Amino acid sequence: EALFRAQTDVLTGVYNVSIRDVISNRLNGRSKESALVFLDLDNFKTVNDTFSHAKGDELLIHVGSFLRQQMRSGDLVGRVGGDEFVLFFDTVPSHEEIHERVKRIGHFMANYLRESFSELSVTCSMGIAFYPSDSNTCDGLFQHADTAAYEAKRLGKNRVIMYEENKFSFQILEDMGVSSFAQPYIPYEKKNR
Repeated sequence: EALFRAQTDVLTGVYNVSIRDVISNRLNGRSKESALVFLDLDNFKTVNDTFSHAKGDELLIHVGSFLRQQMRSGDLVGRVGGDEFVLFFDTVPSHEEIHERVKRIGHFMANYLRESFSELSVTCSMGIAFYPSDSNTCDGLFQHADTAAYEAKRLGKNRVIMYEENKFSFQILEDMGVSSFAQPYIPYEKKNR
């Protein structure tokens, strides 16, 4: 019971940041494919600022409850920040199937929350990373899923983006103002003098 309380987010009843350790332990020595989804509620600060922090907390409770209901046996859900959640899919039938499932979760969550919070329009931006194809470490998986969620927000929010190494490496450099260009290779010839 003490372990359960230590790993549980008091507000939502899902895993807290300890989910990272739980996922890391699951991935240790594993060969089967898994997926991690980083979910960030869109415009959550507006809910707190416009209505109240109590309303924001109520919304988070509903989000946690909804996400728990969507998970299959063996899957995990956790709250890792104020309005940030992660979903861990223990098995991956295909990347496309997970992508479609995550899109449905986002769509159904918006409809579910609209029933309880009719005055709010609640959407989320989500990023997906796959183990081991995108990263074979838990830290890398979290980083890549977070990067993809950030890209979903950057592209206009309320969408799901799958991590793609080449795409995001280039985009990060571009956002930092770094431009890439090619220079011809001219071999240096050492001459005897």
